[in-house]
Amino acid sequence: MARQNLFSTCVVTLAHFLLAMPLCQAAEPSRYFPAGLLHAEWQEFEAMGFDQPVTGVVYRGNPRPTCGMPLGGLDTGCIDIEANGMLGYSTLFNHLINPRLLYNAPFLGLSVNGETRVLATDDRGKLDRPVNRETGLFPPLDYTPAFFDSGLDGVQFAKSIDYFGHYPILDLEYETDLPVTVGVRAWSPLLPGDTKTSLMPGLVIEVALRNPTQTTHKGTLALTFPGFESPHDAKGLEHERKELAGNLNGVAVNSAAMNGVSYVLASLNQDVRQGGSLGCDGSTWNAIANRLPSTSDKDTGATLAIDFQLLPDEEQVKRFVLAWYAPVWNASGSPTAGPSRTFTHMYAKHYPSALAVANELAANHESLIQRVIAWQETIYNDAYIPGWLADCLINNLHLITETSIWGQGNGPLSMFGEELGLFGLNECPRGCPQIECIPCSFYGNMPIVYFYPEAALSTLRGYKQYQFPDGRPPWIFGGITAGQDENRAPYDLAAPDKGYQTVLNAACYVIMADRYWQTTGDDSMLRDFYPSLKKANDFSMNLRPKYGLSQVMSMPEPGTDEYALGDTEWFEAPEPGWKGYVTHAGGVRMAQIQVMKRM
Repeated sequence: MARQNLFSTCVVTLAHFLLAMPLCQAAEPSRYFPAGLLHAEWQEFEAMGFDQPVTGVVYRGNPRPTCGMPLGGLDTGCIDIEANGMLGYSTLFNHLINPRLLYNAPFLGLSVNGETRVLATDDRGKLDRPVNRETGLFPPLDYTPAFFDSGLDGVQFAKSIDYFGHYPILDLEYETDLPVTVGVRAWSPLLPGDTKTSLMPGLVIEVALRNPTQTTHKGTLALTFPGFESPHDAKGLEHERKELAGNLNGVAVNSAAMNGVSYVLASLNQDVRQGGSLGCDGSTWNAIANRLPSTSDKDTGATLAIDFQLLPDEEQVKRFVLAWYAPVWNASGSPTAGPSRTFTHMYAKHYPSALAVANELAANHESLIQRVIAWQETIYNDAYIPGWLADCLINNLHLITETSIWGQGNGPLSMFGEELGLFGLNECPRGCPQIECIPCSFYGNMPIVYFYPEAALSTLRGYKQYQFPDGRPPWIFGGITAGQDENRAPYDLAAPDKGYQTVLNAACYVIMADRYWQTTGDDSMLRDFYPSLKKANDFSMNLRPKYGLSQVMSMPEPGTDEYALGDTEWFEAPEPGWKGYVTHAGGVRMAQIQVMKRM
């Protein structure tokens, strides 16, 4: 409870701040954070754009994060940038389940005075532990990207990368043997309290080039994006390209072959050269100063190159936007495999195309990054929050982009209406993919309630709509542990199932509704939901009728749960199930009764 109060205090402070938020001053180009910081330790240091020091963890080599920082927002999908400078997992184009799309490729290159470096530290995952994908455990315990030899031979890499993630911002500082130094700030516009902006499917990559010498240097900066497929198994989806010029200088690529997906890769600077993706061909990377690969019908990717000249002590910043649009996802979690039931992302209601997103990022990137920094400062600067906790509170929000999905109220979800549709969190996209496993959301949806209450209300409406006639709430909206074979699609939002853990599922529903009510003060919501909540409560309190009042503390009648684990609850520890009185289950159910009494 003390931890909840501390977080609640932080959230209230943040909420007040967001209502009247002054924009911080833009910083001059320089290092995004100091050199020489300790590796893999919490520490306090200056960071660009922040008025006071922040607390964070800087990685440089091994150990390093299991997966890289995901860039993306609410319901947008995301792309990971790994600590070795490679692109990792991606769900931008609705590759949602294990194995997700794994790019396993670098994305930045720098050439100075004819010398080229790929801005990654390795291409074979040499610092990663071996990953055994076959396991007898379910769900599996190791989700490390299985980086493999990409075949990127004949190139030179960066010596090291200092890597600092504070979601939705990733700061990187590269060490090379070139006379020009490089830093990167990549970010997505996730703004607590601003749902529409947080739904924006795009990101900005800012590259700072610095010449610390007394000699003028000429060079080329190249940014490449693999497209709709991994460069290692590209099948050559049919696609179209359109060159962009003006405020956006780059390319728009779309393909009707995968439910109308598209992306825009563009520079906010002039004089951009364009070409096909660099992929993992060493010769194309080494040639970026002179030429880029030609586009082809087998390559959905793209590369932008900017030629530059840096005078002594000069610094320049080059900015790129990547915007994507993949409005329809398949219940299977795969863009190409069945079943045929599909849903439409809520972000498509607010943003009609990748080009619209790119234009908005181009027009507002300065104010957006200032707003992101401002909400993070509210947490970093709170005197009651220790630095390590501030870092955790900020970075834990990355789970929103990793697990959130929000379907519009049409097609299979038409009963939910156009305004709110149906929002869900996925329990574990790579290990046990299913939407709104109710105890997982009971534990994990608090930031959604605080920052995106309309999404939280949408989820509660799902529990109400899908409630079974006997009063029990659904355990999931759809997923791999559903009881019927046709309901096993991991990203389905219209396949509710009773599941198991019956003894506590109603408590989850009641307390989640109370959490929303207490946070928003919306009494009309309570009036709307109370009959459903009472029905769930009555079901929950009559699972062992012959025990009388003591049934509140006891497990339900044997056979209430129909699944192989037997009668169980959140922890799923014993098989075939708990017996008799269970202290924590009884405690939660007593809290449920108190909540119902207050309601």
